[in-house]
Amino acid sequence: MANAIILFATKYGSTQQVAEQMSLQLGVPCKNVKKVADANELKQYDLIILGAPVYSDGIFKDMKDFIANNYLIVGTKKVVTFVVYGVTKGHVDVDYTKTFAKLFSIPPLLNLHFVGRVTRSSLSKEDYQWMEDFYANRLKVPMEDFDYYDPDRIDKAVAQIRGLMKKHC
Repeated sequence: MANAIILFATKYGSTQQVAEQMSLQLGVPCKNVKKVADANELKQYDLIILGAPVYSDGIFKDMKDFIANNYLIVGTKKVVTFVVYGVTKGHVDVDYTKTFAKLFSIPPLLNLHFVGRVTRSSLSKEDYQWMEDFYANRLKVPMEDFDYYDPDRIDKAVAQIRGLMKKHC
């Protein structure tokens, strides 16, 4: 099996939860992009799996900055991307996987998406206000707490990744 690593950025923990579950099932290391001290350590990997939350209607800045700052290495690898978004099921009108994929000149092997969770009490004041406005003005529904963490969806994604690892790495 290919040598792979999962790198993630997170704001409130949903993306980390998905990344860690994938890591356990694939038997590969998992690391927050903030803890990658030297991108040269990524040269040893055949596949990099990158996960980021959708934040303020786009890919979380920590991940975008990581890719931009380490593109000479990350941009030359085989990549799988996944996004975790906190929008109520059935209300997604933007394909955030395409937004993530546009950060690469070579298309990712696979783009995945998951719905995470939102607990209003855990949000910063600024994030709470942004989300409340987003729900009211764009989605036209009231903002509510939700948890759509779906282990079965992660299992299916891991099976897809395993297939890609066998085929491409």
